Amino acid sequence: MTNFQKKGFCRVLIVAREEIVFNGINFPLNGAGTGKGPYDPVFKSDHARTGAEAMSKLRDSYYDVLLLSVRIMTGQIIQLIGTLKDQRPQTRILVIADFPEHEEIQMAMRAGASGYMEYCVPGAELRELVQKACYKFNGSLFSKEISQIEYKALEQTQVDKKQVHDGKPKVVSRRELQVLQLIGDGKTMAQIATIMSISESTAETHSRNARIKLGASSQAHAVKLAYELGLIHLFDLKRDGLFG
Repeated sequence: MTNFQKKGFCRVLIVAREEIVFNGINFPLNGAGTGKGPYDPVFKSDHARTGAEAMSKLRDSYYDVLLLSVRIMTGQIIQLIGTLKDQRPQTRILVIADFPEHEEIQMAMRAGASGYMEYCVPGAELRELVQKACYKFNGSLFSKEISQIEYKALEQTQVDKKQVHDGKPKVVSRRELQVLQLIGDGKTMAQIATIMSISESTAETHSRNARIKLGASSQAHAVKLAYELGLIHLFDLKRDGLFG
């Protein structure tokens, strides 16, 4: 039985490198709740600045919920989520991220996260998600914005499947086209990741998906096809003779 179930309070560990980020996340929780029941818990927050500090605190104490602040989702972050979950299986991990992408949300959930929200999530919504995590709500805990992202991704998947069945080409998403545009502008994947505020692996995924959807044999071929279809504009490349 957790502290939450015993005493009506929920212990929350907030993992955020900067103090200002911790304060911004903690503010909606601070002073909320009466502790009189599972739908009105008192939140008791603690702060860890690094993954290593978070693991140390999890070894020494029990937390109902861990809020993980992420600027850019990387392989190391995914590994950290898995390690934290292995260390304390009963602790629910909620990710708070900038510029959330469907692929990154799914990677985090597969690694062991219980929920996902964006940095600008309203305080009342953040508090409700943490509250649900405290009393072990079954299912994924998404903010409204993340739910919309996941719903649109599901819709797109259904459209893609129908188009494949009908023998029609798949629709290249806006983000995939942005990656192709930047590749055409001569940017590396690392530069694209920085410009778009996504991880390098997500940028590579967008590039690969665009290549598959366009039926291209290579990255350069995908850029060429997108240009010829009028999906991107590569005036400099055309001027420089790279497309003949």
